[in-house]
Amino acid sequence: MNLKNMTQLIAGLFLYALGLVLTVNANLGVTPWNTFHMGLSKQTGLSLGNAIIITGLIIIVINILAKQSIGIGTILNMWLIGTFVDLQMASGLVPQANSFAGGFILIFLGMFAIAIASWLYIGAGLGAGPRDGFMVAVMKWTGKPVGIVRASIEISVLIV
Repeated sequence: MNLKNMTQLIAGLFLYALGLVLTVNANLGVTPWNTFHMGLSKQTGLSLGNAIIITGLIIIVINILAKQSIGIGTILNMWLIGTFVDLQMASGLVPQANSFAGGFILIFLGMFAIAIASWLYIGAGLGAGPRDGFMVAVMKWTGKPVGIVRASIEISVLIV
């Protein structure tokens, strides 16, 4: 682990959180995982970021039990994305969409930010995110292809 990789990881996680906040503030709908996080937040009174952190922590424990590789990037992914989401939402600097056109712009920017962020943090090579590690563990347990496993996890999370 060197300074370049760590800087790249943290920049990617910050940008990923920004992408999440942009998609939430678009008010056009969110991903299955964010639907889960937002539901957990509303049901428990936790902030969205803390719901993300707690979910990630539980998934990391499952990954450890499943003997999945956990790197510093896995831990920082769980902790920093949630922290950055809360800070960005509290700052009020990320706009809220009040129209379909505004929402479309925010969701497009959010998806673009998440794509670049994923390239950055995965490219740092310091560990997969907790949810991706869980997907790999389920693939090993079931022997099913990634598409089926990913879709099954996302549908299950959305239902919960």
